[in-house]
Formats: sequence, C-alpha cells, structure tokens
Amino acid sequence: MEWLKVLVAEDDTIIRNSLCELLAAWGYACDKAEDGVAALELALCLDYDLLILDINMPRLDGIELCRRLRQQPIKQPLILMLTARGTNLDVVAGLNAGADEYIVKPFAADVLHAHVKALLRRSSTAPHIKWQWGKLELAVDGHQATWNQVDLNLTVKEHLILVPIQGSGRTAARMHA
Repeated sequence: MEWLKVLVAEDDTIIRNSLCELLAAWGYACDKAEDGVAALELALCLDYDLLILDINMPRLDGIELCRRLRQQPIKQPLILMLTARGTNLDVVAGLNAGADEYIVKPFAADVLHAHVKALLRRSSTAPHIKWQWGKLELAVDGHQATWNQVDLNLTVKEHLILVPIQGSGRTAARMHA
C-alpha cells in the first residue's frame, strides 16, 4: 500500500513532532522541516501529497514558501496553512498565496484530521480505489472502511490487516469510486 506523504513545516519542535505523530497515527508518512528554506528544498526534491505550513518560520515564511511552490513546475501538493495568525487579512493572504486550506491555532486534532481528509477527498491526489466483499467496502488508500454503508472508524493497524485480503483476488470486486 502506498502511504500518502505529508511535509510538516513548523519551527516549533514540539508542535512539529506532535503533528507528525498524529499524521503517522492516521496512516500518513510524514517528513519534517524546521524552517521555510528546508521545506522548500524538500518540496522541490520529493513529491508530497500535502504540505502543512506554519506562517511564522525563520528564513522563509509560510506565505512566501507557498507562493514560491505554486510557481514551480512540480507536481503541486495540497497546502494547508496551520498558524497562530488568524486575522481576516492573514487568512486572505494565505489563500491568495495558494493555500488550499487555512486553520488557526490552537486547533483540535479531530478537526485537523477532518480537514486533511476533506482536502484529500476533494483532490485528485488521493487514490479512490475501493474493494467490496458483500457489505464490507475498503478504501485501499484512504484508510476508510464501511459495513453496510456505516463507517467502521478502523485504526491504522486494523486497516492494514484488511488490505492484504484485497490482493488475494478470491472474493474482492474492484471498484473505482
């Protein structure tokens, strides 16, 4: 299974590490950058599905980082601004620079998770391959499963246990959503 790749650019070590721990728990691969220049270098070298950017970073702020990335001839990742700067002018500046979403700190982990899932769901970045066995549907790359159209809220480990089953080809019917 290919994991969706996220880059977290945040100068606060505790927040940066906590975000990556959350993302890993939600089933995403996570890289970290402590400033805007490091984030720019990583984003230009590696293909990320999502960037989570703080605005107030040393060497290159999140707004300018976002603007520069949007001007590059690279696979364009989704960009979520996660910052303490929450005035209307800040939000407008972030979105106008090319951010796809803007969340103001402090934030609740479940709200961030919902925003990340919504961003990925709305984008062409997230693969939409599902396998169905009777009433069970498994979104192979989206870490979601339903039974009789009811979300099962599986943990990452539970989802990983089910994923190899879809490769057996015995009872699975491949569907494209």
